Parts: sequence; C-alpha cells; structure tokens
Amino acid sequence: MFDFFQRATYEAPATVMFGPLASALFAGFAEIVAGRLYLTAAGARYLADLDRSQERAA
Repeated sequence: MFDFFQRATYEAPATVMFGPLASALFAGFAEIVAGRLYLTAAGARYLADLDRSQERAA
C-alpha cells in the first residue's frame, strides 16, 4: 500500500518537473548518504515492476 503512495509521489507532475533524481528522493526511492546516491528497497521494487511491465508489453 505504501508503494502506491511512493509511486504516485514519484510520478506526480509537481515532482517530475524537478527531474528524476529529485522525484526519487521525494518519493523515498533513493537516498543520499555521505554524498553517494543509494537505491532503497522501494526503489528496487519500482524498477523491477517497470521491467516486468515492459516484458509483458513486448
């Protein structure tokens, strides 16, 4: 259920206009620790879901 809200935040026009990095940070799909960008578990699930949907479409 929380993934739905994160996805909605990531894809919202208000965050998309800041670019993918800012959107990912706002949604909690990524975090910056000591100047390095890390993908969170939610971000990994989002990317895996995108891969699955692209495979189904092909």
